Amino acid sequence: MLPNWVIVNGVSSCFKPTNHSKRTHITALVSRERLVTSQKNGEDFSNGWEAIAQDFIASRSSIGLATIKNWGKTLEQGQVLLDVGCGFGEPYPQYFIDKGVNVFGIDASKTLVHEYERRFPAAIVKCASAETSPFFNKKFDAIISVG
Repeated sequence: MLPNWVIVNGVSSCFKPTNHSKRTHITALVSRERLVTSQKNGEDFSNGWEAIAQDFIASRSSIGLATIKNWGKTLEQGQVLLDVGCGFGEPYPQYFIDKGVNVFGIDASKTLVHEYERRFPAAIVKCASAETSPFFNKKFDAIISVG
């Protein structure tokens, strides 16, 4: 089966559905990972997102939601989705959670991660930069990044 692609606001993502991933397996692996919350030498590992997090939360829209839903139609209950640069999650994680997809998110902004956790307690989210995330050593059924 060839991978499926989605492009939203200029960001592309692909997935190849499989049946091998299980939430409990991924959850166990993720729980052993180190939560990245410190900065080295004053470096902003969120690339500026932490500084504008509140404004971003206030201004996010549902543009692209129909495209994401169309892309996610083939994901089935129990499959595992990684949302890279998940921000605070709006507007699409609830769609996948309602389908029974196990949602994991990663973002480098502590403020956005806390908001994601508040809005989607059924999802697992980590504060880490995409460039150094331990999530990329894991297997997921689908990966999405919307920007």
